[in-house]
Amino acid sequence: MLKVYLLIITLFVSSLGYSQYYCVHTNLSKDYTFSTKSVVFKSTKELIDSCTITIEVLRKGNDYKQTINFNSGWMFDGVYTDCNAVRSYSTGVNKTADVGDNDFGDLIVADFNFDGLEDLAVKIAFEGNGGPTYAYYIQDSKCKFIKDNYLTETVSFFPDTINATKKVLITRVHANAYERCETTYKQDITGSWKVVRKRFIDH
Repeated sequence: MLKVYLLIITLFVSSLGYSQYYCVHTNLSKDYTFSTKSVVFKSTKELIDSCTITIEVLRKGNDYKQTINFNSGWMFDGVYTDCNAVRSYSTGVNKTADVGDNDFGDLIVADFNFDGLEDLAVKIAFEGNGGPTYAYYIQDSKCKFIKDNYLTETVSFFPDTINATKKVLITRVHANAYERCETTYKQDITGSWKVVRKRFIDH
């Protein structure tokens, strides 16, 4: 089993009201090491915190590095603070871990566009009772992770079914007290996505 080197640094600055967390993940990818740095600005009146997130992508064996930055005003307490809140469908780390409230983790490695390359999903917000939403970064032929607008803005939630044979992603999201909305997205031969089915299913 690959060793996991996880480092977490927490700085509490009461006068400024923020905390900083840092994690390093060496076992989520065959080719990359990922590090996450989050600065969480605490609110004393709200459960929702404001965050700045920095993700560094380091290619193993050479000097290639990519930095991904984003801000979010819609994060719950604890996001990007637990170094074990990650998942990899590439190496199997936490692949079968329990999923609560449609939350698959803060950082997820998988092949989302079925080209054989590892891609990245990063948690960006909690905007409703359907669970967190994610930004999707697809790896190109030059080893750069490019944000996919369709997956980020339209799929948004993390798919609990990833079917490479049928080139299908399926999300199942809380819709009401009794049902979930199941949406099936299919990739065509041009690489474009479309919704091929949407239905309501019992919880």
